Amino acid sequence: MDSNPVMAQTMSVVQDKLDTIIVFMPTTADGIPTPVSYELEGKTRNVYFAAFSETAVNNLVKDLKKKEEKKNSNIFAFFKKNKEQESKDSIAGNLKFQPASLTKFDSLIQPILDNDTNARVIYVPDPSQKKYSKDLLLSQGVKRKTLNSIIDKVPVVFCPKPSLLATVKDGPRKGETFVPCSTDYQTVQNIIEKSVAENPAVKKQKPKVIAITLPQFVKMLSSGKENEVDKIRVLTTPSSLKFIKKG
Repeated sequence: MDSNPVMAQTMSVVQDKLDTIIVFMPTTADGIPTPVSYELEGKTRNVYFAAFSETAVNNLVKDLKKKEEKKNSNIFAFFKKNKEQESKDSIAGNLKFQPASLTKFDSLIQPILDNDTNARVIYVPDPSQKKYSKDLLLSQGVKRKTLNSIIDKVPVVFCPKPSLLATVKDGPRKGETFVPCSTDYQTVQNIIEKSVAENPAVKKQKPKVIAITLPQFVKMLSSGKENEVDKIRVLTTPSSLKFIKKG
């Protein structure tokens, strides 16, 4: 697993594009990313997690609790410990997650990785996007034997192909056009369906949603033509906005 943030060697323009992708990271009360002691690569690592949705956060906490309970079952085999006390002592159960853009997360973590050889980063994709990612990547030629490891560990960005332009309806950017991408499949699919229904020219192009792994997306942005990259906009997912509002 690559321990470097996805944009460690990319340009500032890529950072701008990733600034609308929201992740949820374990932090201290002051909002400082906090690592989790985690078995990885056969060693105990200081892992900084970035979950891509509320469901990803919940699944991560469940997984960490299971690992914690398994470890503690051996340590406390000769001690009686009630459930209430176990809950209070649980590191996984008491993690606090705060939202940050992917750009912000990477900027906070990179200095830590530079100074701590035992530090690692794990991105936790949104489980609700797994089926879409799997089906699309299979149809795009990804081998089935490598697919599961990809969709379980690598977030995916969805974009229209061929590219189509959406228009900002209101706000300070009203009238601007952009190529809509998102880490949420349905967001892009809805835009395609609306564009096809309203524009005969778009309908003739037969646009569809394609899946691009996050590292591939970063590479595409960093190596693409400036005028083409400038049009791409990654829309924040509705589920992320809802989770943030929940506080």
